[in-house]
Amino acid sequence: MIKLAIIGGTGLDEFLEDGIKKEVTAIYRDKGQPVERSYNVESYMDGKVVFVNRHNVYLYPAQLVSPSNIDYNSLMVGLHQQGVTHVISTSAVGISRQDLGPGTIGVPDDFIDGLNFDVTIEVDGVTPDYICAFFDEELRRMIKDSADQNSVNICDGGIYVRQKCGMVFESRAQTRSITADHPEEILYYGMTVPQELILASSFGADESIPRMRYANITVATNPAADLVKFIDHLENAAAFGNALPGVKKILKGVVEELFRV
Repeated sequence: MIKLAIIGGTGLDEFLEDGIKKEVTAIYRDKGQPVERSYNVESYMDGKVVFVNRHNVYLYPAQLVSPSNIDYNSLMVGLHQQGVTHVISTSAVGISRQDLGPGTIGVPDDFIDGLNFDVTIEVDGVTPDYICAFFDEELRRMIKDSADQNSVNICDGGIYVRQKCGMVFESRAQTRSITADHPEEILYYGMTVPQELILASSFGADESIPRMRYANITVATNPAADLVKFIDHLENAAAFGNALPGVKKILKGVVEELFRV
């Protein structure tokens, strides 16, 4: 049975208005130690669709909302143990192309994890071995088709790049170096997606655990660090807000295709 999770973050705090709050509990082992952690999701369509803001699944309470304080293990394990088969995440990013300004919506097809996120968990008695992580092409197709049907302009493809994980953006040298290595690609600089994608892919590293399909919708909220001297968070929020109606149209279109509603 198909079950879709939508992961929001900066800019996307809810999906629909009529959700039912539900508690999800993730139970697993991390580096040999037992972990049991709960968080809330919004449930729709009799549980076929759930929404969660990743920033509400945190490692340490009462901390700043930071990508470094997100409990990615509990977030993804909890969704997996609830039977989620498909995940679409949204994320605010910097963008490498000067001709693509704030508000640009993208659907990346590859990623670079400069911080080398590793999977150290055991789920349902299984510890993943070697993991090949990739964005799901069928889910990407649904996103692109929905954008087309709803007249929402998107950039198809590009690389999601994670070089930092906290309240500090990439340095100009970092972004210049990666842009030089990938001059023809659209580069989306963010801090959250590779961790979620790698964990989603880990659930298919063993035949006894089904793979979780994962795709991402990026919203460019600012140019990459090498293109500007200062990044304004209020301007970032405004840029995401301007793109939000299009993002929600895309998501609703994917829901309609998945469940034929």
